[in-house]
Amino acid sequence: MEGDAVTRPKSREECYVARDAFHACLTQFEEDKSKCTAPHEEYKAHCMKSWRKYFDSRRKAGKGQVDVGTYRPGK
Repeated sequence: MEGDAVTRPKSREECYVARDAFHACLTQFEEDKSKCTAPHEEYKAHCMKSWRKYFDSRRKAGKGQVDVGTYRPGK
């Protein structure tokens, strides 16, 4: 999912949803990625590597708060 595809609104929305699900899983399982393999695969499938790097750095900076940049459809 590199390049222009992610700039389409539906692609961005899918990325945000996958990111939020993965980060929620990490929070639930106290950062244990081994318990979040399915959400992590979705995250990798729907978000560009550069976006994942940014989101992950924001998560670390926010001390694991899921609401940092959380996508909310229709708001």
